[in-house]
Amino acid sequence: RALKPMKYRVGENEHKCTVAFKNDYADVFLDKEINETDIPHLVFVLFHENGHFFYGGEKHGTKAYFDNEHYCDCYAAKKMLERGFNPSQCLFAVEMCLSEEDSSRDRKDRMFDFLKRVKIK
Repeated sequence: RALKPMKYRVGENEHKCTVAFKNDYADVFLDKEINETDIPHLVFVLFHENGHFFYGGEKHGTKAYFDNEHYCDCYAAKKMLERGFNPSQCLFAVEMCLSEEDSSRDRKDRMFDFLKRVKIK
């Protein structure tokens, strides 16, 4: 799947990163803290948001929402690996993005399992 263009702006965003999908690009509003973080963290967030072009968005708190977020996490990690990042950098980025809530812990565990299985050609 091809990456979609993104236009992004930086400011105070309590959600870390939000995206509004336009016809052929994503309007990304990135929290300034994320914008100033390490490269793997920033790249993961941007690829994750790009993944929503393919997987869409679901109502927060539903099973479909958590599955969708996992798919976008995997999309981001796969894109990072294809560009030379290593699995540890992908996992670190997920750790930095998510809280210690149970739902976030589940996403981290699912990402760890994905990274153990994924093969990049």
